[in-house]
Amino acid sequence: MWRLRGVLIAAASVWLLESGPLCLPAAGWEIKLAICPEKTSAEWPLLPPPASLIDSDAAPLYEKAVGALAPDPNIRQINKWLSLPVDQFPLDDVEAVLQRDMAGLRSVAKAVRCRQCKWPTLPGGLALNAHLDGLRRLCLIVCLWTRYEVAQGNHEGAVLAMQTGYAMARQIVDAPDTLQCAVGLSAAGRMRLEIEQYMQTQESPNLFATLAALPRPLANVEKAVENERKAVPSELPPGTTREQFESELKRSYDQLRGQTKELDRDMALLQCIEAIRSYAASHGGKLPKTLAETTEVTLPQDPMNGGAFRYVRTGSTAKLESVWA
Repeated sequence: MWRLRGVLIAAASVWLLESGPLCLPAAGWEIKLAICPEKTSAEWPLLPPPASLIDSDAAPLYEKAVGALAPDPNIRQINKWLSLPVDQFPLDDVEAVLQRDMAGLRSVAKAVRCRQCKWPTLPGGLALNAHLDGLRRLCLIVCLWTRYEVAQGNHEGAVLAMQTGYAMARQIVDAPDTLQCAVGLSAAGRMRLEIEQYMQTQESPNLFATLAALPRPLANVEKAVENERKAVPSELPPGTTREQFESELKRSYDQLRGQTKELDRDMALLQCIEAIRSYAASHGGKLPKTLAETTEVTLPQDPMNGGAFRYVRTGSTAKLESVWA
């Protein structure tokens, strides 16, 4: 969220209230989460365990998954369902959609356990992007599956769905070009929203250790950037100078890198929230006076500024914030 405080700075904030809602202001609005104290647990990985991976190529499985999706999807309806509170989630209607697209989901579940994903390319090495709309839809269906499990209070099923979503997002980002990278980053961002929903469910396991175990950066776009740089044509469109072309490329790549850093920031904020949940579970539901009091775990640094997140407690409320120039 952008604000003016003498100079232009960017901020992402989290509001916490003892025994009450948690608010995540994002892009100008607040997301309120009612969370409960819970000790940290290390039993819920958000990526497939290495021992479960197989020596196979995921790309053909994604092609199979896209081909198995039912025609004429009602994307607007799916997005509407995903915007609803968990207690208003239409389980029967969503189950019908998941059953309809079950073949695609099964292929995705197999794909995310492959050690490699060799996306198809055009001559010159850039991606064959005809499959991107299908991948976007698969991401939505995985989000729908996750919310379905969360709404039923099925913690194990919800984590399995989130695990599938994050692994899928990382495979999509590991792409020959930045257009597909952007699809993967969007998928990872949507799965973050599912974690927020999951954290609101009664007795939901604390994901601090799970979030801490995720790789940083969660998504690496440098492979695609380097691949595109190698594919830059020697002849540019009429009226375009080499300097203009390189400047536009740099702007695009910097924006993509900024998105990866924002994704890591959001995951670190969630990790801090889970640390506070764990503290509250040991201190009668009370918030810590300072983040330094959460000594049971090692808190992440803010990827946006390399320092600690800003935390201020006032009475029964507290504000957790990422601020950078």
